[in-house]
Amino acid sequence: MMKRFFICFMFAIVFVLIGVPETAVSLEMYWKIYNPMPQLTYYHACAYTDITGTDVVYTVGGNGASNKIYEFDFTTDTWLTSSMTLNYGVQKNAATVVKGKIYCIGGQDENLNAVNYNQEFDPATGTITDRAAMPTARFNFGALTWNDSLILCIGGETPSYCYNIVEIYNPVADSWQTATPLPMSICSFACGLTGDIIYISGGYNGSYIQNFWIGIIDTLNATSIMWTFSPLPPTLYRRGHVGTCCENKFFFTGGYGTSGGPLPDTWYYDPSDGWHQLPDKPTPVSSSQCAVYVAPLDGGIFFCAGGSFNSKITEGLVDLWSGIINADSGRDSPDFGFSKCPNLTGNQIDVTYTNPINGKVSLNAYDYMGRLIRILVSSVEKPGKKSVIWNTENLKNGIYFLRLEIKGKVDKHKLILIR
Repeated sequence: MMKRFFICFMFAIVFVLIGVPETAVSLEMYWKIYNPMPQLTYYHACAYTDITGTDVVYTVGGNGASNKIYEFDFTTDTWLTSSMTLNYGVQKNAATVVKGKIYCIGGQDENLNAVNYNQEFDPATGTITDRAAMPTARFNFGALTWNDSLILCIGGETPSYCYNIVEIYNPVADSWQTATPLPMSICSFACGLTGDIIYISGGYNGSYIQNFWIGIIDTLNATSIMWTFSPLPPTLYRRGHVGTCCENKFFFTGGYGTSGGPLPDTWYYDPSDGWHQLPDKPTPVSSSQCAVYVAPLDGGIFFCAGGSFNSKITEGLVDLWSGIINADSGRDSPDFGFSKCPNLTGNQIDVTYTNPINGKVSLNAYDYMGRLIRILVSSVEKPGKKSVIWNTENLKNGIYFLRLEIKGKVDKHKLILIR
């Protein structure tokens, strides 16, 4: 029998792999399906924080003017129902984070009236505190955090009126200010903020909004916003879609198109070269703010939980741009990532890696089609140099890939097996 050789290369480009073994894609980013939410949830809002020392995505409010809070546990990839509840049940509300605390703002009550509640949820202390009410009661609006210090609440509606207002909340002063309004009234849009730039895609005000709005915040005076717009491609007119920003790019998915909905298509806007289409979300969705960017999960993820029509499903577009950056930087770091090449002994490969922090470690093996063939590590580990044995006895000749992820940092190896 010919001697077996295992050739190892550092993987310098992004390899696509997905969490469902039977499926493979050949694109840089792909959707991963997580465990579903505990119950049907839509018209809610998502927020991510690590204020407790653990990375958690929370959802607040939802259909029927819910006061429930759900927590997505990164270590088990499952949802828990929090023991905490909002002081006031809301739906079609917004949520965002300042200094690790979640602010659940506005929405509708159980009688479908617009409300102006401002509920501060501190996961570290397990408290929910009523803060200064938003000046204008509304729902289906956008709430964005600027500079981890101020919250911008944009647009929205009541049952009889649509707004162009921008109101800014300062949690330290517990006070509100009025900022430069949008040039038109708008609700049910997707939005995101990166640096000092606001992105608002589509929306509704009696008809579908055909504009893509870009707002530039004055760094010396956040109440001053310069608004510009460009037309959206006709296929992107929609409302009720969900969006977020990552690495200076704006992502959105789902919503109702002009021909009906919900829709599965997913897009991102790069200010350097415009719109790009991504893989369709496996499950179409329409909701208000059920999406958030989560850097530490699966190489950086556009995380979508619940939503109208498919309101238990949890899916994420993984390996976003920060994951690519981390993969590149991690390989050059002596305190993170794989050893230069796994060591082959007989039918076993000794895979060694360095973990710099306490946290969940994910180490998986994939074939050349991107299909998951072995979960080597999926657990919380302490820092240090680690080793795991991969039994290759039943492997065929070919190309394989190892993907290591620790707290949002990603490293990859390409391996070629020859007998």
